[in-house]
Amino acid sequence: MEPQQFRHAASNPAALFMRYARTTLIFLAVVSLVGLLLFQGALSLGRNDSYLINKAGRQRMLSQQLVKDALLLTQQERPADYQRVHQRLTENHEEWIQSQEILQHPESALQLAGRNPLAIATAFTRLDPYFVTLADTLQQVLDLCAQSLPEQSRPIDSEQAKILRQSILQNEAPYLSGMNHITYLYEQESSKRLSLFSFLQFMIFALSGGSLLIVYRTLFRPFARQLSDYYHQTERTMQILADEAATDPLTGLYNKRSGMLLLNSMYEQAKRGSNDFSLIFMDLDGLKVVNDSRGHEAGDNMIRQFATALKAAIRAQDAALRFGGDEFVILLPSGRKAADIVLKRLGKLLDCTKHNCEDEESTIVFSYGLAILSENRGHTALKLLKTADQLMYKQKNSKKAARQGTDR
Repeated sequence: MEPQQFRHAASNPAALFMRYARTTLIFLAVVSLVGLLLFQGALSLGRNDSYLINKAGRQRMLSQQLVKDALLLTQQERPADYQRVHQRLTENHEEWIQSQEILQHPESALQLAGRNPLAIATAFTRLDPYFVTLADTLQQVLDLCAQSLPEQSRPIDSEQAKILRQSILQNEAPYLSGMNHITYLYEQESSKRLSLFSFLQFMIFALSGGSLLIVYRTLFRPFARQLSDYYHQTERTMQILADEAATDPLTGLYNKRSGMLLLNSMYEQAKRGSNDFSLIFMDLDGLKVVNDSRGHEAGDNMIRQFATALKAAIRAQDAALRFGGDEFVILLPSGRKAADIVLKRLGKLLDCTKHNCEDEESTIVFSYGLAILSENRGHTALKLLKTADQLMYKQKNSKKAARQGTDR
């Protein structure tokens, strides 16, 4: 990797991400706040509308009850429950006047949000003369009836009662018709508000969706590509660094540190799965002689050639490491049979009688020790390694003793 490429891979896009995220979060917060305010406004107005519609309906019912009781009290024959009807008329009359004030001026009477729309305010203006006349007439009925309450046998002034009855009947129908129209207007205004707020909410939703799409296409998608490039470049860099840290630079095999980690991992995996595990500890014979007679470059070539043969001899599930100097280790997740096959294959790859070698001195010979987990129950991974090391040295010493016997 070129230095410039490495610097680009090492650059951190966190600042760009934070800028994009901050912008998006601010936008979402603003949109959410506007949506919340609209929702609260719609909810508040909806409650107000429901209250006023119910109030208008109640006002019509009160009007009808008031007229019924007033006519009952002003008739020629006194009703049996005269006093109770009078009390009911008094209470309903007071509530009726208060309700009319609330309906006409909801913003001041109950501190409700907003005034009546123009159409409703105009309808109340037209209705006001009938309401005033009706309210005054009902009050006169109450006053007239109150005069006769202490003396139950005293009759009501029939002439005055007749005038009051006529006034009530003349104003009742226009008032009820006007209240019906006002109730309809309240319902119509409520429906308009709901439609408007629904439209605004839809527009906010569409604006949010469109804005998020723009943010995604103009900000996050380019950033995602940049982040992906950064990730892959970093991954390649880390892989290079990991390979350099885990492998021996001369042979390309695992080095001792990473090899020991791999040894422990494969050993524990074999123990958990109740599988066999083999370890071959090898040492090159005569490397010191090659270094002393032909130089260290020749010795390095000998190590590289042995490592190349070692890579070709092992299977995909096996692992090989350079333990140090002229010492190598093969790790096999299987038993003696597989280990013998690998050793046999390695021997063939190094046999100069079957391959072209530069000279007789190029022949590579090694000693080895083979330790099998199934044959060494209770051994730890390190103890198994030590056992294979001891067996290797035992073989090496046997070769040395045999050469000394031949020399004599």
